[in-house]
Amino acid sequence: MSTATPKQLALINAEIANRTLKKLDGSIAEKPQSKALINATKTLLYPIEEDIPILLENKAIEVKGIVI
Repeated sequence: MSTATPKQLALINAEIANRTLKKLDGSIAEKPQSKALINATKTLLYPIEEDIPILLENKAIEVKGIVI
């Protein structure tokens, strides 16, 4: 995993604003991200809240095709 760059976060947050990203549990991702981790295949984003990575499957956001 790697830390999301500001450019990646901007792309992801634009998609969140458009309500086009879903979490793995099927719900729409609604909260903009200021810090996050992206998995090695760049398909999942895990939020970082209060400097704590949230590595729970139901909190992961699908970002396949969005993250460079």
